[in-house]
Amino acid sequence: MIDTRTRVIRLTVLIAVLLCVAGCLPKGHSYVEGLYLKSANDSDMIIIDDYGPCVMRADNNKVNFDNLTDGDRIKVEVAQIAESYPMQADVYSLKKLSDGEIGDIDPDILASLKETGWIAD
Repeated sequence: MIDTRTRVIRLTVLIAVLLCVAGCLPKGHSYVEGLYLKSANDSDMIIIDDYGPCVMRADNNKVNFDNLTDGDRIKVEVAQIAESYPMQADVYSLKKLSDGEIGDIDPDILASLKETGWIAD
């Protein structure tokens, strides 16, 4: 039979190992899809499916928004999305899924972005 002191030591070591492993794991990234939109102030945006507009910032030199046009369907890798209007996120990777046009973007979202000065008429 194991005494109480041995149990406490084993439990302490187990907790320490679990905390170390949890701290060493990379932070989770997720992928979101939506439609690309260039704002009036030259910010790059994605209208995330079922969520709304999000300003994208390239986290590295591998992310390039130059070949995109309004309405293109894209998939981006983000770590965290800041809750604001519009939302904001650092983008770690980007993939163009298909060509699109501005008419593919929900007119209500475009109207809201116009009202708040993010896009011009």
